[in-house]
Amino acid sequence: MARKLGEILVEKNWLSQEQLDIILKQQEVSGKPLGQLLLDTGSITSADLRKVYSEQMSEKYASVITKRNIVLMTDDIENLANLMLDHKTGKKAWEEWLDAHKKQGVLNKRTERAFTALSQSLKNCESGQPGAEFVPLVITDKELFIAVKPSSSLEIIFNDNLFNFYDLSTCSIAVYVVTDDEYSTLVDTYRNISESKDVYNAVVSTSDAIDRTKKSVEISAAMRVDLPRRGIDQEVRDARQLAFAMLAYVLNMPSVTDLHLFNTSNGVYFEYRTDGELVIEQERGFSPDMGKQVANVIMQLSGMNYTKRVPQDGQFEIDFRPTNGAPLHYFVRVASARSVHSIDAVDLYLRFLSSKNFDTSLEQLGYLPWQVDMLQKAVEKPYGIILITGPTGSGKSTTLYAMISHLLKRDDKLNILTVEDPVEYRLDGVKQYQIDEKAANAADRITFPAMLRAAMRMDPDVILIGEIRDRETLDIALNAALTGHLVFATLHANTAVLAIARALNMGAPPDILASVINVVIGQRLLRKKGQKGRQAVAEILDVNFNVKSAIAQRAEEIDLYRVAWQNGFKTMEEVAQEYIKLGLIAQDEVDRVIGTEYRPLREQFMHEFAAPPTQQPVQPQPQVQQPVQPQPQAQQPAIEQTEPQVQQPIQQPVQPQPQAQQPAIEQTEPKPARPKQTEDDDPFSF
Repeated sequence: MARKLGEILVEKNWLSQEQLDIILKQQEVSGKPLGQLLLDTGSITSADLRKVYSEQMSEKYASVITKRNIVLMTDDIENLANLMLDHKTGKKAWEEWLDAHKKQGVLNKRTERAFTALSQSLKNCESGQPGAEFVPLVITDKELFIAVKPSSSLEIIFNDNLFNFYDLSTCSIAVYVVTDDEYSTLVDTYRNISESKDVYNAVVSTSDAIDRTKKSVEISAAMRVDLPRRGIDQEVRDARQLAFAMLAYVLNMPSVTDLHLFNTSNGVYFEYRTDGELVIEQERGFSPDMGKQVANVIMQLSGMNYTKRVPQDGQFEIDFRPTNGAPLHYFVRVASARSVHSIDAVDLYLRFLSSKNFDTSLEQLGYLPWQVDMLQKAVEKPYGIILITGPTGSGKSTTLYAMISHLLKRDDKLNILTVEDPVEYRLDGVKQYQIDEKAANAADRITFPAMLRAAMRMDPDVILIGEIRDRETLDIALNAALTGHLVFATLHANTAVLAIARALNMGAPPDILASVINVVIGQRLLRKKGQKGRQAVAEILDVNFNVKSAIAQRAEEIDLYRVAWQNGFKTMEEVAQEYIKLGLIAQDEVDRVIGTEYRPLREQFMHEFAAPPTQQPVQPQPQVQQPVQPQPQAQQPAIEQTEPQVQQPIQQPVQPQPQAQQPAIEQTEPKPARPKQTEDDDPFSF
């Protein structure tokens, strides 16, 4: 007799009897299957639960498994859905296969009836009778792979009448046992493949034209003429042609970085971001059916499963030939999510990363002269960490590569390695490596920590880390800096000071972080005043000994700001005021992108350090001498005499801040070259 699920779990020591009793009581109240409760409570993983289900089913249906020579298997749900997709396992595939066998005279009436019954059962698998539930994964002359629920009966599924056809062949049968939720996902996949004409007419028909062996797809600006305006009959057009026309139309825009394809109640529209501004194309949308087909083409290009409802992400590459100029190569990241407007409607979000050869210097970034000097000094240090932070699309990679380029100009014999996702620029003299955390084959996946550990064995002088995402990557970066390497990295945080706080919250030991951090840069891109392109505005935190001491003591955010401000630190908002004086950006753009969050804090610090430090010990003296009436008049001249003496030390801490920075403003005013910067010279035009 087959063991119960709970018994197997207890025998494997995956659950104690007490834990099982508690979950069984919860099951009585909720009515949920035991396996689902185990997943909900985190008592077991999906992979382990599938193994237990398979073991239980092998005991329960041992005779059927032996008779049919069935192999019980388990696999990840995504791999199974892709298996169905690759084999186009749906109603039409069955019908075509049946017709082919009829023409060959292989089927007699008896086997044809059996096969027809099987085909009908598979067609209606999502509404099958209890015990008969299964989903086909692969169907060929020699193979039958199906997925079953834990409650499915192999005796009912593999009855003599239904599977008589397979008795006449040497068919290999595999049964994958999945959880209830996973089974529902596979049913949706089968239904979409069976019932959606898009799968066969739109995507499958174009699959031969999309060569997956090629590194990238080729698109030219001329293709954009194939993108019709709304109201024109689109149904007769090829979905792949329309998808490429949309990509060509968007990529031909100046400095484009993003494309969004989204569903509405009136159809499918797209929008794109250029120079940081989102532009909605109201006149160039698609009908719901054609929009779905266009989305399917892009999902197929990026390696996604277009039958899945869960959010996905993928990538592909484009070789784009613009109307004028040299060809461009783009690395395209794609993210998907199901829309509320239809059960099978998908919204797509594409980010274009230009992998052009890098030729931007620190001086060309548009930084203020005193900031360029600070960065040059930081880059020329022999070891430590230079951290840059900011939101996605704020030009972090451009700034990092400008610093790397500066290093190469000083010493072209340095061994510089980069680990990125993706590699956005190509730079001669640098060894660049791209991670791949989502390769279909788990053995082929490359993570940041794994690649960084390998890089540390490659005798590096300098390491660039595309992004510090987790504690393990952070630890490797800290250790690299501790062992004498210069490390450049990005980290997602809103400001330079908050980047320090985030690193501490990720688990960086305060004393080690303080000892290796050299400079932290916070950056934003702002639209230029009256010009195309965007201006980088950055705050640069020079981590000197005073700031290091505050970090080592794990100072709070406000205390870190106080120490930094005392040592001449200027926030992005303060730096932006200098660009406003130069006529490069407008105040409303500063308020929109940077905000005024830290203005009250700066005013608080100015008030704190403006108060004379000698006033506090002086104030108690009149209170002690209050009983003596004549003395207050005698003290007035004493106070008047001390005022000029007190003001000299007062301005010393304040002096470095406004006065040290002002020469930088004066130096830049006679050089209005940056306001005349053309779009082609803009390092942040992608």
